[in-house]
Amino acid sequence: MDASRIRKAALRPTPMGESSRMNGRRCRSCGGSLTAGHVGDLCAKCASVAGFKKPIPPGFFDSPSMRKALAQQDFGSVFGAVRTETGLSQGQLAQLVGLSQGRVSEIENRGHKVTGLSLGARISMALGISASTMGFWSEPGSLVDEEVSWVYRRDFLSLATATALGSNLHPEIDRLGSALPTRVKSSPRTMIGANDIEAIEEVADFFRRQGLARGSGLYRDAALAQLHEVRSYEHVECSAVLRPWLWVATAELAWVTGWLAYDVEDHDGARRLWSYALWAAGQGVDHPRSTDLSVAILLDLAHQALHLWRPLWTAPTRAERDHQQQMLDDALRCVQTAAVTASSRRHPVSTVTEAYIASVTAWCWAARGDAAAVHRSIQQSQDLYARVDRSSLAPWAAFITPAEISAQHGHSYYLLSTHDRDHAPTAVQLLRAAVEGHALAHARSKAVALPTLAGACLQAGDHDSAAAYCDTAIEAIGGLTSRRCYTRLRDLNRIAAQYDRDSLVTDMRAQISDTLVEAK
Repeated sequence: MDASRIRKAALRPTPMGESSRMNGRRCRSCGGSLTAGHVGDLCAKCASVAGFKKPIPPGFFDSPSMRKALAQQDFGSVFGAVRTETGLSQGQLAQLVGLSQGRVSEIENRGHKVTGLSLGARISMALGISASTMGFWSEPGSLVDEEVSWVYRRDFLSLATATALGSNLHPEIDRLGSALPTRVKSSPRTMIGANDIEAIEEVADFFRRQGLARGSGLYRDAALAQLHEVRSYEHVECSAVLRPWLWVATAELAWVTGWLAYDVEDHDGARRLWSYALWAAGQGVDHPRSTDLSVAILLDLAHQALHLWRPLWTAPTRAERDHQQQMLDDALRCVQTAAVTASSRRHPVSTVTEAYIASVTAWCWAARGDAAAVHRSIQQSQDLYARVDRSSLAPWAAFITPAEISAQHGHSYYLLSTHDRDHAPTAVQLLRAAVEGHALAHARSKAVALPTLAGACLQAGDHDSAAAYCDTAIEAIGGLTSRRCYTRLRDLNRIAAQYDRDSLVTDMRAQISDTLVEAK
């Protein structure tokens, strides 16, 4: 077995989440079953190949010294103890947890702390440290929860469908608000009026615009705090005429906050927030905005599932194939539910929302490699977008610019190119138009599209343009706080591995790797 392949496999997220469904856990490299009480996510054979001379014993991280070190974020002591116990070298440990050897050395010898949630999650999964033991995950306002991640809940789509369609049959619908982090305090307000609701809408629009321009890292927690404040208005006196509007404004803020969580790769938090937003939008079903908002939330859930799905450029394990299929199925079901919701509410959806349904449908078919279905969906989307009166777009739809439309359609052809490279030139043409057309106010949208454009250029055989767009992407992403942009860079790196015989591509991959290490 190839040791580097095992170590790289150890960094891939397990498709069953941290708890791995609580039983039936599998090795993240070979897919073999793990016994009850097994520490870490590699079986004994794969762990040996990765450099373990001895396994980490059960209860290792529950000792007083380890609990104290983890509570103080003293990963230098943790890494040192793990290497002493297992015989791992510093370089082997670095590969296992996704760091450079120099960074591990700094952590061990200079006491540098690890505070990033995504890096903490990787360390937790690679070494088998439970979330409760990782003391820095219990901060107030965190979206992390010790339940099975909502990204991997088998009943999540049933819950989302029931919420969107107004059914009360799912047992958790009434407690969606309590699934959000922290408790809601009683509001000192005695009455909510139109000015208050307009203020909620302005807050949601502010966070939407800031996320589009700068990325979500600086704004997610602030938006979440605002949402909790607004949720405290749920039971404050409000006229029957205004109550549906209040619900829709609350749902809008929850929707935007979910997108901000998604943009920083907090997928569990995004699903919780979007589920609550769906429910709140359903409470305001009498408001004309309710239908558009409900459909948009469902389409964002599909968007998320397609983001979690990604082309596998090497031979996938069975667990990876299962995860990919789950994400594709989730995306298509969300789009189908969105279409049903659009046609079953008392208020019709706007033309721009109809067009977006067709665009996301095209993404779903593109991920499955169905070119004919993609062409039909994109043609429908183009026809609908052509009917939109841009002079009267609502603030929530203002980001749907010609550049955004080109990005939506270009992404579909890029996904098709992963099945058939003949579609790459069309993807390049559309994505280039998107990148050149995005305004400064949509800097994050441009940055997200750039790595995909570089990948499409590689697929089309234009390595010079790919390298140039990669440089531009790295510069653009460095000025934002969007973790999703870095994920797109990782995707570009995986695509580029197929063309590594070209020295230009080799240099490009080295630049990407350095950027990803610096970003941790």
